[in-house]
Amino acid sequence: MFWVSALGQKIIDHWVGPKLHQKHTVSALLLHDIGNLVKFELNSSWWLKNMQKIVLEETNSTNFLNNLKKAQTQMIKKYGKNSELANVAILKEIGVEKGIIELIEDHSWERLTVALNTENWEEKIVEYCDLRVIPNGLTTVENRMNDLRQRYQHRDSSWADQESFQSRLSLVKQLEDQLEERTNIQLKTITHKEIESLVLPLSNYEIEVEV
Repeated sequence: MFWVSALGQKIIDHWVGPKLHQKHTVSALLLHDIGNLVKFELNSSWWLKNMQKIVLEETNSTNFLNNLKKAQTQMIKKYGKNSELANVAILKEIGVEKGIIELIEDHSWERLTVALNTENWEEKIVEYCDLRVIPNGLTTVENRMNDLRQRYQHRDSSWADQESFQSRLSLVKQLEDQLEERTNIQLKTITHKEIESLVLPLSNYEIEVEV
């Protein structure tokens, strides 16, 4: 989520389009996957290949995966297995402002189609940034889409269907073009290294909550 947020901050720093609610945008990016643990397939081949090595390197603890499984069981018991619903439930529970929640409460492809035809630039930024990051960090939209395809095609046949996949990729590229027209940089060429310095400051970012 920090890498997604760092990309969002980079876009905001170079934004020349309509005025943005910057705080809502960055806050939404920092929180957008807060409930995702409920949907992780911790024993899947994708997890074992892509995530377990990263987790073990970052934590230097062989107990981390077991602790993660325990935490997942507790979260599923409380919030259910739907990550979208879990995200919203957690954010409401901690009192996050409604405007922030509205930016992340639906990440469906239908929502992306709607977002492409609105003037809600905060929503467009949130959708786009989430579609540029894989577990290892920033990547291209093509690599991100292929990552999603590998991860989900075994439980959603639409990801395996080439026509459906290309249609989704086209939507993301349209979104990228829309945003690029309103920044003074080329979004497609932003690298992982370019946004690295933005990550640490975001770890101290203050998110407003309603009391």
